[in-house]
This record gives sequence, structure tokens and C-alpha cells, in this order.
Amino acid sequence: MDLPVDALVAERYRITGRLGRGGMAVVYEAQDEKLHRRVALKVLAAHLLDDERSVDRFGREARAAAALNHPNVVAVHDASSDGDMHYLVMELVQGESLAQRLQSTGPMAVDEALALADRVAAALGAAHARQLVHRDVKPSNILLTDDGEVKVTDFGIARAVAAAATQTAVVMGSVPYVAPEQLDGRSGADPRSDLYALGCVLFECLTGRPPFVADTSAAVLGQHLHLAAPHVRELRPEVGEPVDELVASLLAKDPDDRPSSAEELRRRIARVRAGQAPVTPGPGSGSTHGTSRGAAAGAAAAGAVAGAAAGAAGAAAGAAGAAAARGRTEPSGSDGADDTEAAPTEAMDAGSDATEVIGAAGPGTEVVDAGAIPTEAIGAGGGAGAAAGLPGDHTAR
Repeated sequence: MDLPVDALVAERYRITGRLGRGGMAVVYEAQDEKLHRRVALKVLAAHLLDDERSVDRFGREARAAAALNHPNVVAVHDASSDGDMHYLVMELVQGESLAQRLQSTGPMAVDEALALADRVAAALGAAHARQLVHRDVKPSNILLTDDGEVKVTDFGIARAVAAAATQTAVVMGSVPYVAPEQLDGRSGADPRSDLYALGCVLFECLTGRPPFVADTSAAVLGQHLHLAAPHVRELRPEVGEPVDELVASLLAKDPDDRPSSAEELRRRIARVRAGQAPVTPGPGSGSTHGTSRGAAAGAAAAGAVAGAAAGAAGAAAGAAGAAAARGRTEPSGSDGADDTEAAPTEAMDAGSDATEVIGAAGPGTEVVDAGAIPTEAIGAGGGAGAAAGLPGDHTAR
């Protein structure tokens, strides 16, 4: 049941409207009556109060974001409970998600896309310096403010580097943007996994679609593992070779063939924007898409991926892959919501944040599509609104 307008949470946050609702949380616009500012209030859905994993993820998001103080990261001001209600208090940001921008205007100008990638890399660099891997970099988790700033949001599945590198039983991420090493059961995620996802986002900014599309999620996961990504220039010939090489380096299958850090990526972006060729790491570099790891991973996973496509991935995963194949960008509130404000385009299973995709990452591996988690919210002008990534022009988180 939604909180009514004028409800007071924790004797402090006055509800002024609902911004969005999904399967995991409801996001409201509220007035902080102590500090006299507008905030976004994210409340864990009532039916998940007894779900230990959901409660843990909710708290993890707050802890991860609270550890970062960076202009390109959406701030979490508070995390607490009021009775049996768990909530986060987040920065209210005027703007829209990158998913919305791409959906409404299509591919971006080259320099605009590079500038955006630079700001996202700055945010990721701050997280990595804190030993955090985001693990779900995608257009709906990148916010574009009305004053031209870029902010990264949704640290709900962020993990410490050491933990992310050893967690191979559960693969976290969103299918069009997940790195191969998060799928092949070998090394797990590290900061370079976030750079791969950013490469997928940059590819989409430049071409209007993610690098890998297919009829099923299992097929897309298989492509991440063992198919070289297309070059940007194949889809947009006017893009210069330095930009093409930069994106290719990010999409290398082997993490060692990608930029070594977010700061290294920013240096390469600066060179490209200045009209210089990016510095590549040498033989086996990302400019050849780093196929060495992909070939090995693909050989190990090919049969399993076929099995997933045949059956175990099921209709839910197929629906997600079909959405990606149609080139749609998902709202970050697409967590199986049954609200017209939150029509899902990538949720792998309505009412759930996880779907078993057997085979793509090994039999029984759980691929949690993090696109199924509402994180920020976008409100329409004047205070009404919708969930993040949905129609509206005020982004709140």
C-alpha cells in the first residue's frame, strides 16, 4: 500500500508525491522538514520485509553510496527504518536518465558521448579507490542533470573488490552490459569489469544500440563470452578510428587488454578528444577486442549456452533478450513493476529480481538482472513523477 500524500515518515520526511514503483521499492518525493529540502525517499516494498536478501541489498546500497563523496555520484543522505518500514533518503536531481535520453534522441554526438564517458569514469574511479566495484553500469543508472552534470547511481549490487572477485556462484549485472569475467566462473568482477560495462554504454551512446543483441538473454550472454563486439564504425562510419579503437579496448574479452583503471581510461579519452590517437597497451590489446580470453571462455561455455537457449533460460530470459534485440533501453525501475509508470523492458522475471540462466555462466549459475531494481526516480515537472528511466523530467534519487 502506498504512503499517502502528507504522510510523515520518521517524524521528518513529509510525502509530497509518488515518483515511481517497482517490484522491490516505491520511490516518493518528500520534504525534509528538519533541513527544509526536497529529497527522494525510497521505501522497501512491504512484501519484501521478510526477505533477508532484499533487506540486505537495500542496506548495501546505502552503505556503498554513503562511502562515496563525489560530484558524479548520486548522494544517499540517510538510511533507516520507521517501525517495519525500511527507507533510503536520496539526493533529488533535476534531469533524466541516459536511457531516456537515448530513447528520445538516439545516438549522441561523438564528443558529447566521450565527455559523458569521462564523467562516468570519474565516478567509477572514486568507487574503485574505495575498493568498490559497481557491477551494474548501464544507461538507466547514469543520470544527466539539467545543468549538464553526469551522476552515477544504484550501488545496490556493488561489492568490495575482493568479494566481487571471488563471488562466482551468483552473477550480478544487466545482460546487455555484463563483462565476460562475470560469466565464465573464473576471476569474477574487478574494476575493469565496470570499464567493460562502460564500453557497452559508450557503444550504445554512439550507435543507438548495445554491442550485443540477440533473441534471448542466454544468446547475449554467450556473445559477451566469445564473440568479438562489432566496431562502432561498422554502424556509424563517420566516427573516427581513435574513437573506434577506444571503444574496442573497453570491450576486450580479457580484462588485461582493457585500460588498467578508470584514470587510465580518462587519460585515453582526453587524448582522443584532443585529436590524438589513444595509447594502446600493445600486443593483444583491446583494439583487437581481446579475443584470446573470449575464445577460451567461449569454448568452455558454448554447449552450456546452447542448453540455456534451448530450455533452462526460459521464457523470462527470452523476453529480456528480445527487448535488448529490439534495441530498447530499460528503465532502472523495471523490476517487474505492475504500474503503468514502470512498464518493464528488461526485467527477467516479473515480481522478482533474479532469474536462473543455466548454462551461460555454468549450470545452475544465477544471473541476477539488476535492471530489476528501482533505484532513482524521475518526476514530472511540478512534483508529480514516475520511476527512474520512465517519463518525466525531474530525476530524483
